[in-house]
Amino acid sequence: MKRIIFALALFSVSTLSFAQNGSWYIGGSAGFSAYSAKSGNFTINKTTSWSFSPEIGTWFSDNVQAGVGVTLRGTHSDTPLVDETSYGGTLYGRYWWKPGSTFRPFAGINIPILPGNRTENNIETDIFNVGANLNAGFGFALSPRVTAVGSLALLGFNSQTSKTGGIEITENNFNFMVNSLGQRFDIGIYLTL
Repeated sequence: MKRIIFALALFSVSTLSFAQNGSWYIGGSAGFSAYSAKSGNFTINKTTSWSFSPEIGTWFSDNVQAGVGVTLRGTHSDTPLVDETSYGGTLYGRYWWKPGSTFRPFAGINIPILPGNRTENNIETDIFNVGANLNAGFGFALSPRVTAVGSLALLGFNSQTSKTGGIEITENNFNFMVNSLGQRFDIGIYLTL
């Protein structure tokens, strides 16, 4: 089994150590991953996934930041034949400590709303995800206008409703994760306008 994962860095316009009331930032993230499984010379499965999430937000004070991100993502798998597309957004707010410092921790809340659809072997399913998450992370100012931001903890709830024909299924998921490495850890570069 061979796995290839490629992710693009996050881009946002913001400043953490020199944030000012009313300053705006824009940016977002993008990613791509590919997976394949082989047995001898035969490919058993190939799966590709992509995502693109631009965002915009503002600072209400040196400690309070709020924004909205738009999410577009998709997955294609050969075996079984599956195509899934999601589109929606996330509202978020963060509280930052240590104004003016190079290193600043934060705690935040985000509310993702992500409708989409899934086609598996020509059977279509409408999907609707909604959640609420508390998260924690940090910002490290590389210069007065460039900051690296990382997220490393999550506590939250997600609900997914799937509708196929007349059948509706709702799945609820409670998440708790603290991790400085691995899939939960995201880091981005932010730049102020």
